[in-house]
Amino acid sequence: MNDNTKKMMLENPEQFPKKIQQSIKKGKITQGMNTLQASLAGGAYFFRVIADKDVWKEGIDPNIVIQAQTTNPDNSQIWMSFQNSTQYKETQSFQVAFERGKVIGIKKIEGEQSW
Repeated sequence: MNDNTKKMMLENPEQFPKKIQQSIKKGKITQGMNTLQASLAGGAYFFRVIADKDVWKEGIDPNIVIQAQTTNPDNSQIWMSFQNSTQYKETQSFQVAFERGKVIGIKKIEGEQSW
């Protein structure tokens, strides 16, 4: 965990309950994390976003949609794909699905995956 993440958690304790902080420190994404918490725990990621048409204009930057989910979750469909050695016991690619801004599923990406 880098210094910026530590500072963010100290300055915003309401956004980072103890259990979430522990998971971020271990580099493990858990059910119920929001998009920010998951990105801090998992590291670099690729993403796919289908923005909620009732909230966002067509062509919106998907990064804005992802960021907004922490404070104003909507019905956008979001998937983040990570590869790290902390979620599982070895380096593994995996995908995280979000609903209303929270992690609802984590699944391994099987086969040869190298970023």
